Amino acid sequence: MKKTSPMTAVTPRHMQAAQEPTRRVHLSYAGQVNSGQFVYTATQEAEKLGLTGWISRTYHGIADLVVQGPASKVSRYEKTMTDNEASGVLYNLADLEELKPVLNETTFARQDF
Repeated sequence: MKKTSPMTAVTPRHMQAAQEPTRRVHLSYAGQVNSGQFVYTATQEAEKLGLTGWISRTYHGIADLVVQGPASKVSRYEKTMTDNEASGVLYNLADLEELKPVLNETTFARQDF
C-alpha cells in the first residue's frame, strides 16, 4: 500500500474553497433596475452563492451592488447577473470596480434607496 506524504496529499474540495482568495467588486447596472424583480434576483443570487455585500438603487436608473466572497463565486454571480436575457428584464453592466475585501461582513443587504 502506497503512503501519501502530507506534502502531496490531495486537499478535499470543501477545504479548497476556504483557501480560495476573497474577491470584492462594485458593480453598477443600468436599464430596468428600478423594478423589484432586479433587486429580488440580485439578492437571491448573492444569498444562494453565500456572498456578502449590499445593493442600492439610485434615482438615475442605476443599481449599485457590492459583492464579496470566494473569487469563483463572485465571478459566477457576475455572469449570472449579466446573462439576463431569459428573465425578460433588460439591464446592462455599466461599470465594474475591484475593491479590497472587508473583514467581518456577514450578510448581503438591501440599502434604503
